[in-house]
Amino acid sequence: MKDITILINLLLRIVFAYAFASQLQADQREDEYSRMQEVNFSWANSIYNKTIDRIVTLHQVGEHGQIHGMGTGFFIEKNLIATCYHVVGDSHHIQATLSDNTVIPILEVESADKLLDVALLRTEVCDVLTLNLKQAHATIGQPILAIGNPKGLRGSVTPGVISGNRIIDGNNMIQVAVPIEKGNSGGPIVDSESKVFGMLTFKSSLTRNLGFAIPSAAISKIKSHRNFLPIEDWLGISAVNKDLWHPTTNNTWQKKRKKRPNPQETL
Repeated sequence: MKDITILINLLLRIVFAYAFASQLQADQREDEYSRMQEVNFSWANSIYNKTIDRIVTLHQVGEHGQIHGMGTGFFIEKNLIATCYHVVGDSHHIQATLSDNTVIPILEVESADKLLDVALLRTEVCDVLTLNLKQAHATIGQPILAIGNPKGLRGSVTPGVISGNRIIDGNNMIQVAVPIEKGNSGGPIVDSESKVFGMLTFKSSLTRNLGFAIPSAAISKIKSHRNFLPIEDWLGISAVNKDLWHPTTNNTWQKKRKKRPNPQETL
């Protein structure tokens, strides 16, 4: 009988702990929503119109032409697109599409870093303006716009705020209070001057408005250490902890190396 009483008490504690945690998450979402309601986003439309032509939709195209997933990228210099490493992680071919539906071929991965989740893609020559990377430390409470392709809805904009500066796995990250969906990955977060604070990379699976962005400083760091790699030789990456974090593309996080022909088989 004593053992049953102890078990019941333990179960009640678990139930109360779960209810308390759920309430904390609900309170956090309400606070974030209230904070965003107080922020003035009167500049959002003009900044969106100024930046949208500098942002691309990235499709992951399989060996037989099938679309595996979608991500976002943006021009940081002439013919150079910044995106997330995992956006190009499992595709046979990457296709970049401008807001006017112009398709721009990707020639090579100019530089990349698996741990920082950054990849820079060199395109064929195109006449597209660029976005400026803001090197300043992100200020908590700073209003931002996230621009990307959530759920395949191209060119979508979402207002939010910077809610923290964190260190995750030894890397500086920007915590953002922005609803993030699949397709946003690689999209920029910009301020009222259209400057890029960072690039969206992953979201929490525990709450809707908790996401993270790679700081612009990390993108600049990768840009200064270029190591060219033809796109056909690009390899994928392994997965992050999917119990806690969801990448914001539909990829499978793995790409097999293309099999090289055996000379004996071609004789």
